[in-house]
Amino acid sequence: MDASTQKGSEMSMAQFVHYYETPEEERDKLFNVISLEFSHTKLENLIKRPTVVSVSTIEFTTNVFKYEDVLAAEVTKKPVPAGATHVGKEVTVS
Repeated sequence: MDASTQKGSEMSMAQFVHYYETPEEERDKLFNVISLEFSHTKLENLIKRPTVVSVSTIEFTTNVFKYEDVLAAEVTKKPVPAGATHVGKEVTVS
């Protein structure tokens, strides 16, 4: 999400890594990275959410909205919470 406009933004994993490897003073924009959506990618079957997140009793979307509305909406299927810190020249994504 572009921090100045609060509009969503899409980027590839390579762009994501490049953004965090770029020194802060050289970045054109400030992004708030909330999560990475990776369904329909090669990572889809390699990464699983923690079991507690999969429990239907804490699924916000399915508990608050009608089933038909959830089906019609563009819902994030497999989000990964994302954050990044610089560790030397390496980027740690957690």
